[in-house]
Amino acid sequence: MTRDSPDDYADLAALGAEIHGLFDRIARGEAGLTLVQYRVLATLALAHPEPLEPLAVGRAIQAGSNHMAKVLDQLEAMGFIARRMHAADRRRRLLDLTPEGRAVVERAAPRIGDAQERLMGEAFTPGERRQLMRLTGRLRSVLAEIRTPVVPPRPGP
Repeated sequence: MTRDSPDDYADLAALGAEIHGLFDRIARGEAGLTLVQYRVLATLALAHPEPLEPLAVGRAIQAGSNHMAKVLDQLEAMGFIARRMHAADRRRRLLDLTPEGRAVVERAAPRIGDAQERLMGEAFTPGERRQLMRLTGRLRSVLAEIRTPVVPPRPGP
């Protein structure tokens, strides 16, 4: 295996941190929220008026269940989401965006969208952008395999 650079992963990680930092600063400035909190609200806004389960929101924003529980507690305390029981299965919960939560998304979304368009539009042609999304998907697939390696069964009865 040939390596172009021993630090390819470090460059990608640093770039990801820079991009996250940019959008986190925008979310904090426009909405007083962390980027993860904003992404939860934006995901619920996209689904509105349908409520979503916490697991679906976590998957949509690629956040683990422990982190999601903390974020949902914070957003509920701020009055931006409401939790309720699922009508068919009382063990499950549903998340609804409150009017206050919707207002926060509407206030921050234009600035976040503008920054995304500027970042992606100035860096890539539409074709390169599609290719980047395909390559990102491939990296995510390999990363998932590395995080959850296939373990051969143990010998014995």
